[in-house]
Amino acid sequence: MSRSSIWAAALLVLLAAAAVSCGDDTATDPGDPPAEPIAVSVTRDIPYMTDAQRWGFGGNVLSADSSTVMHRYVPEGEGPWPVVVLLHGGFQNAENMEAPARAIAARGVIVYTPTYLHDLQADAEQVASGLWAGGTTVGDLSCAVRAARADADEHGGVPDHLIVVGYSMGAGFGATVTLVGDDPERTEGTSGDCVVSEGSAVPAAFIGWEGPYDWEMLLGRDFPDTLDLAPEAVRAMSPLTHAELQPGDRAPAFHLRSGDRVWKGVPHADYMDHLAAELTETGWSVTTEVLPGRFHTDFVEAPFIPEMIDLIVEVAYDPSE
Repeated sequence: MSRSSIWAAALLVLLAAAAVSCGDDTATDPGDPPAEPIAVSVTRDIPYMTDAQRWGFGGNVLSADSSTVMHRYVPEGEGPWPVVVLLHGGFQNAENMEAPARAIAARGVIVYTPTYLHDLQADAEQVASGLWAGGTTVGDLSCAVRAARADADEHGGVPDHLIVVGYSMGAGFGATVTLVGDDPERTEGTSGDCVVSEGSAVPAAFIGWEGPYDWEMLLGRDFPDTLDLAPEAVRAMSPLTHAELQPGDRAPAFHLRSGDRVWKGVPHADYMDHLAAELTETGWSVTTEVLPGRFHTDFVEAPFIPEMIDLIVEVAYDPSE
């Protein structure tokens, strides 16, 4: 074979490889969301942890049960679809996220709603045992994100388009997972074994609605005994503790939102501004907005918050924005 023939053959191989690569990129791009809401199928109680043991409400040690599973909401159709891990608020579970999860999934997004244990009240025995639910929540939710990423890949989801969305307490924990989900040394460990230990727990973006991002301030006001007993654990679960971290090459953007109506005296807009200022100073991409007339629980009560549903879908389809 002549030298020119060899070069020609090599060029054909390169072109073929490039075509395959372009085809793969197209296949993993969710494109545009559907123009109209579509039907949604639901699968419940998918485990994301095993052998978990934690202190639950009322001072009982709980083993792995409904507190370590998640529900999956999948749009009907072939996809590919972006993915949202939707975190409930305090004293709630995955069932409280049913309605907003369906609303988001109907817009062409696979949604996972993990239930997690999150008791903010601790006593000395709970802290000494290492099973205090608040201390291990960040690690546990990192397990949930990894499990969702792996599961979505088998149901038409695009793992690179996975974002975390948190409501209230879920926003507080979700922001911390976004910052340190892949750095176990910065968390207080997990309460059990992750079903999926491979892959990243860091999402492509984070959206938070009225999160208590300053855990030390919140616990100092409402649960001072916990702050005194477990100061290191409280600091580890607070996103403000980790806002000093430098964003990497694929740093997720933070989209923080709050209403202008105060709920139970909690200054959520102040928490939002505080976290945004700390993250911005370090170089993270942050957007904030206070929505007029919106209340804390509007996020989970129909007709929900159209601006938030739109934001979630927009960011899920294009996390780089």
